[in-house]
Amino acid sequence: MKILFILPYIPYPLDSGGNQAVFSMIDNLRKSHHISVIFRIYRSSEPFERLKGLWNDVDFYVFDYDKVSAKKRSLPFDSLKFRLINYFKDSFGRKYDRYLYRQLRKSPDMTSQLWARLYLGLRDNSLDQDFCRFVSDIVRKQRFDAVQTEFMDFLGLCYYLPEGVRKIFVHHEISFVKDENELSLLPAVPDDMKIGYQKKKDAEISMLKHYDHIITLTDVDRRILSEYIPEEKIYVSPAVIARDRHLEFRYCSTEFVFLGGAEHFPNMDGVWWLCKEIVPELHKLLGGFRIYVVGKWDKYQRKMLGNTDSSIIFTGFIQDLGVFLNGKISIIPIRIGSGMRMKILDAIMSGSPLITTAKGKEGIDLDDGKHCCIAETSAEFAEAMTRVSSDRLLQKTLSSAAVEKIRTEYNADAMLKRREHFYDLISGSDKLSY
Repeated sequence: MKILFILPYIPYPLDSGGNQAVFSMIDNLRKSHHISVIFRIYRSSEPFERLKGLWNDVDFYVFDYDKVSAKKRSLPFDSLKFRLINYFKDSFGRKYDRYLYRQLRKSPDMTSQLWARLYLGLRDNSLDQDFCRFVSDIVRKQRFDAVQTEFMDFLGLCYYLPEGVRKIFVHHEISFVKDENELSLLPAVPDDMKIGYQKKKDAEISMLKHYDHIITLTDVDRRILSEYIPEEKIYVSPAVIARDRHLEFRYCSTEFVFLGGAEHFPNMDGVWWLCKEIVPELHKLLGGFRIYVVGKWDKYQRKMLGNTDSSIIFTGFIQDLGVFLNGKISIIPIRIGSGMRMKILDAIMSGSPLITTAKGKEGIDLDDGKHCCIAETSAEFAEAMTRVSSDRLLQKTLSSAAVEKIRTEYNADAMLKRREHFYDLISGSDKLSY
C-alpha cells in the first residue's frame, strides 16, 4: 500500500514514548509498504537530517515554517486594516498563551498548574490554514491508498482531506479522558470549565466520526470510544516495542527510575505526586535511596520538584536506556491520561521490576503481585517501593513473569502482524474514487 503518515513532529530521536511508538511502527512498515511522511519544522532540523539518513526509502513532505513566514501569508482579502487587526489579535493571543504557560511552569502546587493547563487546553486550538492547504495539495497530487493522521494535534485535518481518500486516525491518547482525569484532581470545577470540557469532548467525538477507521493502542480506549462511535470502525493495534532486546535480570537495591519528560502533562503530575507526597512517606520507611527522573525537565521544574531533596536526581536524556534501567526498580506513579505507555515496555524489557498505578498500566494486561506491584495512594506506593527493594525473590519473580507476558502477547512481531492485518483488511475494500 501507498500510505501517508501525517505527524505533528519529527519522530526522532527516540527520547519519548510517542517518538518510540511512531518511529518503530514506520520503521517496520516501510519494509513492506510505500511510506510517505508529512510533518512541520520551524528551523533547520538536525533530527530531520538524521532521520532521512535512516529512512532513505521514505518520501518526506516537510512544511517549513521559516520559509512560509518569509512569504506573504494568505489572507481572505488584501486590506491594511484587516492586516493590523489580525496582527494585534495574534499578538495578544500569543501574549495570553505565554502568560498562562509561565503560570503553568511557576505554580508551586499541582492544583494551580492544573488550573493554568486546563484553561489552555480547553480552548479551541485551530490548525494553521497554510499547513492544512499544504497537506491537502500533497494528498490530491500523490493519490495515496490511505492517509493516516497521528495524535490529537492533527485530528481536525479530517475537514481538509479530499473526498474519497481513505482516512485513518491513530488515537495515542483520548483527549477527553485525560481532561476528565485532570478535572477530577481539582477541589472544585467552575461551570465555564465544565462547559469548555464538554464542548471539547463533543468536538473530538465529532471529528473522529469523519474518519473511515480509528486505531487505538489499547482495548480500554476502544471500549471508551465505542460508546460514541460504531465499534466496527475501531481497530486495536498496540505500538511496536522499539527495543525488543531483553536484558538479563539483575538484583536491585534502593535505586528507582521514572521515565518521562515534563512536556507530557501526565508525567508532570506523576513526578509532582512522587516528589511531594510519595517521597516523604518513603523517607519514613527507607533509610537511603535514590530516585532517577529520566527525560527533559528544565531548571525551574527541577528546582520546584526535587532540588530540595538530594535523593531525587534529574538525569536528562539517557542514551542507552536499557542498561540504565537494568538493576534498578521502575516506578510509574501516573494518575491521568489514556493510551499505552511505552515506559512500561521499556522497563520490562530491561529486566526492571515494576511498581505502578492501575492507570499507569492501563491497556497492558499486567496482574498485581504477579507481573508488577500496583499502588494507588502515596502511602501504598512508598510501602511497595520499600517492599520490592528489600525482597530479591519478589524482584526476580515480577521481572520474569512480566518479561514472559510481553514476549508472549506484546512482542514486536505480533504487534507488527496485527497492524499489517489492519492494512490487509482495508486494502480489500473498494478502490478509491478521488
